[in-house]
Amino acid sequence: QDPLTTELILMNDSVLFVSEKIPPPIYNLQDFDVPDAISQFLKDFPSLQPRTIQAYCWRPAIRGKDIIGISPQNSGKTWAYLVPILSNLCQYTMYADIQYSNGPLAIILVSSWIKAEEVYEQCRRLASAHKDIVVEVIYGGGAEHNKSVSLLNGCHILVATLPCLSRMMINQYTNLNRLCHLIIDEADIILEDFYSDIRDLMRSLKKQVLLSKQRSNLQNQVMLFGSKWTSHVRTFAMNALEDVVIVITDMIEASIYGRVKQIPMITTEDGRERKLIELLPDLTIQGEKVIIFTDGDQSCHKVLLLLNNYLTSAAIGVWSSSYLAQREESSKQWHRPLSENEPYRFLVCSDSVLCDLKISDATCIVHYQFPSKKVHVGLRMQTMSKYYPHYNDKTVPLRLGKSYILMSKMDLKKVKSLKSLLLNNSSGQHRDETIKFFSVIQEENERNPDNALCYNIKMYGKCRSCSNCNQRHSVLPEVDLNGCSDEHILLPNQGDVRIMVLHVKSASHFFGRILEIWQGQKKSVAVHSDLASLTLGMATHFCDPANKKPLEKLEIGILCTVNTSKGFFRVTVSKLNNCASKNTVTLFFVDIGKTEEHPVCNLYTIPDQFARVPYQAVEIFLCRLQPVDCDVRWSNFANSYTNLWVESKMLYGKIQFVTKNSLWLDPLLERIFLKDISSVTNGTSLRRELLDQKLAVDNPEHLVLLREKFKKYLPDEKPSIIAKTRVTGWESDLTSEPLVPEESNQNVVISYIVHPGHFFVQKVDKLNSLSELMEKIQESVRKETKPQPKRDWTEGLHCLAIWSDSLWHRVRLTKVTDSEADVHFVDHGYCGTVPLSDLRTMSQQLMCLPAQAIRCHLAHISPVPGHSFSESSELFTNLTQSLDGQNKILTLKVVSPCAPNNNDNDIIGKDDVETDGYPSYAVELLDNTATAGSEDCNDDDDDDDVDADNNNNNNNNNNNNNNNNNHSVGQQLVNWKKAVSRDGYVQPVFEESETAFQIFTPSADKLVTICCVLYWKEDKSGLKLTANLLGKYTKVCLKYPERLIAHRYPESLLKLLNYTEDLVIFNTLITILKGLCQHRRYILLFYSFICPSYWTVFTLGSTFEDLVNHRHRCGCAVKKFASQPHCFRFSPWHLGQVFFTLVPGQPKLGEYTRYIYNNKSEILSVWYPCISAYICFP
Repeated sequence: QDPLTTELILMNDSVLFVSEKIPPPIYNLQDFDVPDAISQFLKDFPSLQPRTIQAYCWRPAIRGKDIIGISPQNSGKTWAYLVPILSNLCQYTMYADIQYSNGPLAIILVSSWIKAEEVYEQCRRLASAHKDIVVEVIYGGGAEHNKSVSLLNGCHILVATLPCLSRMMINQYTNLNRLCHLIIDEADIILEDFYSDIRDLMRSLKKQVLLSKQRSNLQNQVMLFGSKWTSHVRTFAMNALEDVVIVITDMIEASIYGRVKQIPMITTEDGRERKLIELLPDLTIQGEKVIIFTDGDQSCHKVLLLLNNYLTSAAIGVWSSSYLAQREESSKQWHRPLSENEPYRFLVCSDSVLCDLKISDATCIVHYQFPSKKVHVGLRMQTMSKYYPHYNDKTVPLRLGKSYILMSKMDLKKVKSLKSLLLNNSSGQHRDETIKFFSVIQEENERNPDNALCYNIKMYGKCRSCSNCNQRHSVLPEVDLNGCSDEHILLPNQGDVRIMVLHVKSASHFFGRILEIWQGQKKSVAVHSDLASLTLGMATHFCDPANKKPLEKLEIGILCTVNTSKGFFRVTVSKLNNCASKNTVTLFFVDIGKTEEHPVCNLYTIPDQFARVPYQAVEIFLCRLQPVDCDVRWSNFANSYTNLWVESKMLYGKIQFVTKNSLWLDPLLERIFLKDISSVTNGTSLRRELLDQKLAVDNPEHLVLLREKFKKYLPDEKPSIIAKTRVTGWESDLTSEPLVPEESNQNVVISYIVHPGHFFVQKVDKLNSLSELMEKIQESVRKETKPQPKRDWTEGLHCLAIWSDSLWHRVRLTKVTDSEADVHFVDHGYCGTVPLSDLRTMSQQLMCLPAQAIRCHLAHISPVPGHSFSESSELFTNLTQSLDGQNKILTLKVVSPCAPNNNDNDIIGKDDVETDGYPSYAVELLDNTATAGSEDCNDDDDDDDVDADNNNNNNNNNNNNNNNNNHSVGQQLVNWKKAVSRDGYVQPVFEESETAFQIFTPSADKLVTICCVLYWKEDKSGLKLTANLLGKYTKVCLKYPERLIAHRYPESLLKLLNYTEDLVIFNTLITILKGLCQHRRYILLFYSFICPSYWTVFTLGSTFEDLVNHRHRCGCAVKKFASQPHCFRFSPWHLGQVFFTLVPGQPKLGEYTRYIYNNKSEILSVWYPCISAYICFP
């Protein structure tokens, strides 16, 4: 058998195969030598035959060759790399020399979470043939949150999006230590969007290979698969791959690889002959071999006669009616060498005979007419494949193929799919003409009122794939503006609304009903809904079988009625499903907003009285959000979170933008009624929840781009003649409530948190005054009868603004535009944006009380090097709130007052410069709850407690700083490794220790050293081994309990237990403590005030993450015990707090203590997951 060549493969299979050695393709599974498990799995699909991309990729892939595979969508690219990778993974001997690590052997990178799930399911399906192969998938938007443990345990194949993989590697949940196969699926998209990230990943992989001697003999395979050959793919192949195999099954993409120059020429149907004649001087050059393609035999005859009238040598003609002998003769004439008498050659043919001619050496082709199928365009390009240069050839070849394309308006639909090909591979005047030509297509699409406005523009403000998007990207006022259609409700253009969500489409897109509207200072207006009467009327009408009239004509967009299990609903037909067996249609429920599929037999004609009622479902978008990791679709986790968040809630939102039947709201939140003070407060907004849960990222350009798109159709704001109002002194001079350094005990609550270096507090003793002021503000606004005078609002002015809670607040203007202003709420600390119509001047009487939001930052600490304070905001919030979410009353101590310093990013930061101008106090925050409840101790121990206090007082002077730090919020941030000491005033719970150590003999002091190592160890590798070592050595050292006590090893255990966030360490420490409890020479006593409700909570159990959050909010307190062995003083400063006391023998027990002791086994089983205290010694 003749050896395979690139030209031979092109002729037979229309596949461009670039490689030094070409293995035979695998078109029969019996010829594919794979492990038995994979082979048996493939045999279970007898109808399965390798597709073209698979046939040519399987053999080089299984041999470890680098591959670039370019093939159209849905052509089998996923199995082209999965089958070889899994076949290799089944053979363990190939990876026997790899040092054990939790890193994957193969990483598959994809561009979106949808593709990640698709690849994961196919990979898991194939891997089921071999049960030992572990497959994991990670991507942003909620899917990565619960993957840390499984990644630490290790896997063989990891399917991931690139940004998510980078985060996991930074957090050291996975690594590249064992990576042998890197697959980049959808490589054209990933290299376009994340080229710099891919470059960094390849550098890291190359560095890992160079550092690891064990990998010298192993595979380091890289495979790219995509649907397009792009400049980024070519650059990647040149710079990152060696001896790469390139397989391209799409001949159009092969022509791009071959750098064929596209020359579009705009003409008319009658002007094709004239345009061809104009081209002849450029085609009749020595050495040119030109093929002119037509779409039929008649055109072939016509063009052939035309050419023979102008050419010196006769052109060759062949068409579908030509006999086989004529075709063979034409092929021989074409392949005959050129001569002086025939310096160039022309061939005229139709697409039907092209494959029989076996041509690959054409220098130029002319598309006289477009083919009926897109695949024929690629086959035409294939005739120039002999002159395709190598991808790594940096010099300009002497001869490159040229493709002239004659296009008329009749070809618009045919050439639409080739728009990117023609624009990206043409230049000069021809490219300008092509742009004008395609603008006709675009204009026709943009003017079609039946074509909906692009979903991505409404959702995100922009469309990332405008060239391939079939929806409209320009505004048509007759179909897009509010009030343009009687089918929909006329929506308010501004104000606040109360809504009820009917159906969630995605995390930031849902349908709902408007229940109430607030506009400016007017009272709320209830919105009348016809939904109830409509539903009842339709149910009554269709109860009569005579009224159920089937549809006479079924077409897209028609309004009708559908009969479902829940009743009758109005629907429009959005899609006709081409399935004769099911006979179903896709319907949009116009009064609910959902889309479902139903049988055609359930559709009925709708009476006019029901059809005239406007659609009741309003489309609602949440502003300024987009999916994480540059994805274009919201993840299922984000959609589910939104669905649960809005379920059965009445929500309030501020209108930011309005179009036909669509509202853009920001913020959208729930209002909470506080029974104790009979007041309403705003809950967290949905936008903030999605951002905090890392299910979305900020999209600040959303509304800006949307308004720009509608700019010419929005009413112009005519400048009004406003008298320049002078800002009086008292309007710009509202001082902040001072904090006096000499007052060491000032009770405060946190009102707003940016991060530990930027937050606001309110004095507890001023809260009543603030409540009275708020009542005066509301009363003063209600009493005003004169209209608000127009004035110039300037930055720095203090005034009143109404917020989403429908209350007026004192604010300071930080930025003013033509229609809105950025404001700082001086009594609470947060910032926002309000329309100018929602501002009101403030009387001088309302300025008497200083601004109650006092800006502070925690003293003595700074962010962890390489991190920002923003990363510790969640922990800081937990430490300042109780478990029920209420703000704790904290004791504040002023260390030093200072003005905001934007250069001092370690302390204050530069997150909200609009609050600059107020002093920022360096403060210590102490948790008052840590010392509450000591008066509830047992009466039997009162005398002993007094003695204990007297004894403790002798030592208090020396340990004052330490005691304060025990309740300090800043100390807790340092203990949790979310901050570091700035001046040595606070110290971590463990001294810093080297993470690498050797222990030859188990001893108590070495056990303490291991605890230090586990606390400071950042690298997750070897963590389990170190924790197991701690448990092993503890069993040995239990023989000498006095040494354990002398070195305070039990205290180290409980310190580590309280501050570890690693599940492996946590479980190991619990096992060690249970072992200590069971030791015959020790009694472990539990002291706790037990509330039945908390018993219920913890008996039901909690996840490890919930327990970590519980410990954040509890903090940690060390209580100094008396020196007498039987006198114990404990502080139940939080329900569920457990204190341990380790004493020799059995002490004299009181009634409560005896109950605890007798039931210690049961209590241990319930309470040990939430231990957060130290062990204490007599």
